Amino acid sequence: MYVQVVGDGNHNTKDCGSSTITINKKEVTVTAANKSMNYGASAPTYTYTVTGAIGSETAVSGTATYTIKSGNDTVSNVSTANAGSYTIVPSGLTAGSNYSIKYVNGTLTIGQVADTITITKQTVSYDGNTHATSASATSGSTPSVTYYTNSGCTTKTNT
Repeated sequence: MYVQVVGDGNHNTKDCGSSTITINKKEVTVTAANKSMNYGASAPTYTYTVTGAIGSETAVSGTATYTIKSGNDTVSNVSTANAGSYTIVPSGLTAGSNYSIKYVNGTLTIGQVADTITITKQTVSYDGNTHATSASATSGSTPSVTYYTNSGCTTKTNT
């Protein structure tokens, strides 16, 4: 940059020489949006917001990628991940020539779902013997069956 001070009626014009000005990139923040889903459902569509750009300039471009983390571990399939909170880690965007990117993580919350248990109906006449029953759950788990007899409550695990 070259600097010249232009004089007026009382001052002469003065050449001040040249100087170097460094213009740093402006930091923009890319924040992953918080998302939620229920256990077993398909992964939500991940999105982000950008803050800090000047005017209507395009500060970032490209396609964002998202990694889902549980602590330091990557979750490869959120549809089978346990109910709880996970970290959404955004990345993959390219900053415009005047910008640098700071990424801010979001949170994925996976909610619990009700499990429907079906017990196979049995009708038997009392004969003093134990009779087996079976149960199934929509989750595919083996439910514990509790049944009542005249002598109290017994817990029987379906096998």
